[in-house]
Amino acid sequence: MVLKMRKMKDSGIEWIGMIPEGWEVCRLKNIVACHDELRKPISADKRENHLKLYDYYGASGVIDTIDDYNVDGTVLLIGEDGANLKLRNLPLIYRASGKFWVNNHAHILIVNKKYSYDYVAYLLEAGDYSNYITGSAQPKLSQFNLMRFPVAIPNYTEQENISFFIHRECSKIDSILSETRSSIEEYKKLKQAVITQAVTKGVCGEREMKDSGVDWIGEIPKEWTCEKIKYATSISRGLFNHRPRNDERYYNGKYPFIQTGDVANATKYIVSYSQTLNELGKAVSKEFPKGTLTMTIAANVGDVAILNFDAYFPDSVVGFIPNKNIRTLYLFYVFSAMKDEFTRTAIKSTQLNLNIDRVKETFIPVTLNVNEQCEIENYLESKCAEIDGLIAKKEQLVKELESYKKSLIYEVVTGKREV
Repeated sequence: MVLKMRKMKDSGIEWIGMIPEGWEVCRLKNIVACHDELRKPISADKRENHLKLYDYYGASGVIDTIDDYNVDGTVLLIGEDGANLKLRNLPLIYRASGKFWVNNHAHILIVNKKYSYDYVAYLLEAGDYSNYITGSAQPKLSQFNLMRFPVAIPNYTEQENISFFIHRECSKIDSILSETRSSIEEYKKLKQAVITQAVTKGVCGEREMKDSGVDWIGEIPKEWTCEKIKYATSISRGLFNHRPRNDERYYNGKYPFIQTGDVANATKYIVSYSQTLNELGKAVSKEFPKGTLTMTIAANVGDVAILNFDAYFPDSVVGFIPNKNIRTLYLFYVFSAMKDEFTRTAIKSTQLNLNIDRVKETFIPVTLNVNEQCEIENYLESKCAEIDGLIAKKEQLVKELESYKKSLIYEVVTGKREV
């Protein structure tokens, strides 16, 4: 049997390309109505006093729950601003139904009756908005630009068929992704347990132990001590005393400016950076030398890494220089074991914040035997490398599955793959 290929035509739309004959080419305003007049922001402080009854949506989905709603029905939400417009690390489109609240960072779209909500959601998620986004420091997709975004649409029956196919296939992919991500989390827990065991009990086998007097540490070898961080290291907080922080006049120079994300994304050493300062920025910040142990104290608190070059820090990053009898890599592993402890003691507001004075007063287990520090380092280097290798394979599978999922949706919603 010979399969009959359907005829294609040029859509005239850069991000879509060729589409089947018979598909409609139009602007988004022709298939949805935008109701941004409904949205309204509520500050985090005010939301804290609300009963948790209805979802509160922002640019990246549900960010809170409150006791009131400003939308009752089914809508599509698409972020208006934020880094995700360019990075696309999170979904851009959210389908919301029932009663909920939408703040001023997401556009509210109601799909016209002749079009499928599911199809339009998949289509918009596949869209390339790069030519419609303005702003560099703060990307923005305005209502005006969104409504003139070009799309291609088949008839309603084909929209439904496409939506059914995507839902079925993506459910299979999502199931594998969920299992793989769960496996990654288990490996991370194992790694954390291995590190904690080594830095609190040592790696020399059975030995006489004593009570440390610190809950998270428990017993430690008899020869070890527990010291406050302020006595084991020299501590210095980063600095950027210009406001507003996002003033572009201070950036894009030759001086590395380490962000909390740079620390979080480093496996052990910070070897890259996402932002730089110029001479103006350098003058209002603070430089730290290569080899500094860094820790985040805002947002993703307690992440640690070793600086591999001279760089500048904002006040959300702290630098530690260990005393002469404590090795930096050894202290890195000690701090790595304390991630949960730092998170537990963080101040919870709109984001987690770790008080630097609390950090200074926190006790850590220490062996002052430099040879034993080296033994612990070597043991953990080997064990963690083994676990990291397993995690890397799983993470690569996640990337491949996510890439395949995106390409599948794109090919189907633009008619390049018939279902």
